[in-house]
Amino acid sequence: MNDHEVVDTIIAHISKKFPKKCENCGRVYATIKQYLQDTVHTGKPISYDAEVGDWNPTSPIGSIAMSNCNCGSTLAIDSRGMSLIDVWQLLRWARKETRARNLEIKDLMEDIRNKIDAKILGGDV
Repeated sequence: MNDHEVVDTIIAHISKKFPKKCENCGRVYATIKQYLQDTVHTGKPISYDAEVGDWNPTSPIGSIAMSNCNCGSTLAIDSRGMSLIDVWQLLRWARKETRARNLEIKDLMEDIRNKIDAKILGGDV
């Protein structure tokens, strides 16, 4: 996999999570684009499997990225429902890239999140 394939794989997965509703204020984000335009990222994305060193999990813990709704409530997009094959491919890629780029997994995931944002919002990837 390369960065573009990783971005496309993740976008295909997270796009299925919309519409998404803030349970605190009731706001509905109809699309991933609206969600990215109207929320603010909080912290760096987390891969719990990578954090515990399980790069080929048979029962993935998963990954999560959080953002704040305008009301202040924290919303999450996670890897729940992603195929095991996609999880394995992404984790293999992440392990290789963290070593090659000398990055922590959270920094690599933040870079990919920025590329996802740019692609969805119409910028350059």
